[in-house]
Parts: sequence; C-alpha cells; structure tokens
Amino acid sequence: PGPLSLVLPKATIVPEILTAGRSNICVRCPASTVARAVCARFGRGITSTSANISGESPTIRLGNLGLPGVSIAIDSGDFAPGKPSTIYDVAAGVVVREGEIRPEAIAACLAE
Repeated sequence: PGPLSLVLPKATIVPEILTAGRSNICVRCPASTVARAVCARFGRGITSTSANISGESPTIRLGNLGLPGVSIAIDSGDFAPGKPSTIYDVAAGVVVREGEIRPEAIAACLAE
C-alpha cells in the first residue's frame, strides 16, 4: 500500500463513467488504514478521486477543502505532508507523474 498509482487497461466490467470513455483506469492501494478498512468492510475496492484540486498544493486537513456537492467525507485526521503518489502507466512503460517512488526504483523492480 502507498505511494504508487498504476494506469492499467480498463476491464469491460469497469463502467465508462469511471474512465470518461478512456481505455485505461488508474488504481492504487491507499496507505490510509481508514481507507483500507472501508474497502475491507465493503469486501472490494471503492472508487474515489483526489480531494485535492488539480494544479493546487495538496492539503493535509479535511477542513481546508471546499467540497461542493459532497454528501459524506470521513475525517481520519491530518495527512502527513509529502510527495504525491508516483503514477506509472504499465502498458506504455512510462512514469506519468514522478512522486514518492523514483523511476529508478520502478525500473529496478521490473528488472527482477
């Protein structure tokens, strides 16, 4: 769990609304014990989006977010400040966004 998001080919079972009509989907196992507990309780993964607004600095506190149209938000305390997750496109073999995990570390794992 943690700072690696993988772009994978979308399976036919994945609804189009989750991918905006794209042929791939980005997945991640969160480091948050609360998020993992929610998934465990549902017995499967859940879908969500980042609470951070694209192009703005990440927030560490739920109360700092403007969440128009959001009915429910789970406040599990402040997040530790840090880099975002690294996004790796598996099919293309490229790092889409460098984050906590360096491209060299991904390359080393793939070489094993």
